Amino acid sequence: MRRAVSFATLVIVAALAWPASAPADPAAVDRVGDLAVSSAWAAPTSLSRRAGSVYLTIANTGPRDDQLIAAHTPAAEESELRSHRIGEVVGRARRVASVKLPAGKTIVLRPGGEHIALIDVKTPQRMGDRLDVLLMFEKAGLLTISVPVAAGPPATSP
Repeated sequence: MRRAVSFATLVIVAALAWPASAPADPAAVDRVGDLAVSSAWAAPTSLSRRAGSVYLTIANTGPRDDQLIAAHTPAAEESELRSHRIGEVVGRARRVASVKLPAGKTIVLRPGGEHIALIDVKTPQRMGDRLDVLLMFEKAGLLTISVPVAAGPPATSP
């Protein structure tokens, strides 16, 4: 059975769960339950391009499957989980209900694949800016991360 989450419910939960401040280190790993979120970044936007994207890596180190079921940021009017389907033209992403997170696997949300779409970004997001993004997981719960606006994923240490 699919669980429907209304936008109003997500906003109320987000307001209750929003931290006073989030980690500023782009290489930081944020954790909730058995999930570890890392390498988050958001693509820059402009006045003429009011849509954006958030990309990240989610490692499910636990024994049971989970899924990302919603995302929200105050930087945009709306956020959606999206995916490019195999064989489709780049730029033709479709909304998906969730991003599956199989037990023991790492999933990368990246350009041309699964990602978080930001719709009607309120102000242009420039390189060096940061946005708070609330992630809602089916089993692990809520996690707020601080996402840098960058041209690509953060560099990893050797």
